[in-house]
Amino acid sequence: MLILQVLFLLIIGHFTAALLVYLNHRFVFHGKLGTKGPLKFIRRYHTLHHAHPKGERVYDHIYMPVWARVMFVAIYVGISFVSLAFALGMLTFSIYYGYNHLAIHEKKHRNHSYFHHTLHHKDPTVNFSGMYPFIDKLFSTYKESRPIL
Repeated sequence: MLILQVLFLLIIGHFTAALLVYLNHRFVFHGKLGTKGPLKFIRRYHTLHHAHPKGERVYDHIYMPVWARVMFVAIYVGISFVSLAFALGMLTFSIYYGYNHLAIHEKKHRNHSYFHHTLHHKDPTVNFSGMYPFIDKLFSTYKESRPIL
């Protein structure tokens, strides 16, 4: 029974992180919340990411700044005191997202996430989830992204 509880918390943590990325992407990076106070800086960083999705300059804006990494570590450590399995689930999404996001911009992946994310760069009003299109479907921000052959 303990194994099932741990597995459940890992999965819930993973998808909670995916939902938080969606909400941040939609309402801070592309929404009015990103025009408030210190969130302006975060939004500006993301705007530069959209301006340079390919080429040499992509690396200037694809990695999180050091202060953001420290903040994430602090959050994960704090959450781990409440539930280690939940925090590890969140960490699995962060690693999954980070690896795939970089691979998408380096054109190493040509899977559904690639087309979903690439369409977001062309139309920043849709496909905020990055990795899981079902989240966009849930919030009616999904737009079909088919490969161009």
